[in-house]
Amino acid sequence: MFGEENLLFQCEARKDNKNRIILPTKTGVETGDHLVIYKDDYFISIYNILLYEKRIKDLKRIQVNAKKAGKHLLADELKHEIFCICSHIYDNIIVGKSNRIVIPKSCIEEYPLDDTVYLMGEYDHVNVFKNKETYKEYVKKRS
Repeated sequence: MFGEENLLFQCEARKDNKNRIILPTKTGVETGDHLVIYKDDYFISIYNILLYEKRIKDLKRIQVNAKKAGKHLLADELKHEIFCICSHIYDNIIVGKSNRIVIPKSCIEEYPLDDTVYLMGEYDHVNVFKNKETYKEYVKKRS
């Protein structure tokens, strides 16, 4: 199942003229997996829908506990993160033959991808950067 194992990798991938990307086998992706796509500032993220729902549930639980402990700033930050994650969903997709996924047209219109994209496996999801330069900007910003 996609995202079941920790994903730690970076690699380039080709996007074809039908906006399809082949996910590497190291992601554990299988034909028929249900995935969800959402947009961040620097990339789009791809999650297994079951793990995505679990992440939101866990964040909500941590937020409630932070609020109970009087950590209102943390609770507010978590509330904002949950809102961002839930409000930037593009679509649910199903993995096709040969580990191919189709990036939804609505996503491509808002976040156009180059023909060669850059993938970064990050624990339970894959971030898709429009190109390697965007990935480098993201890494620089995080350091």
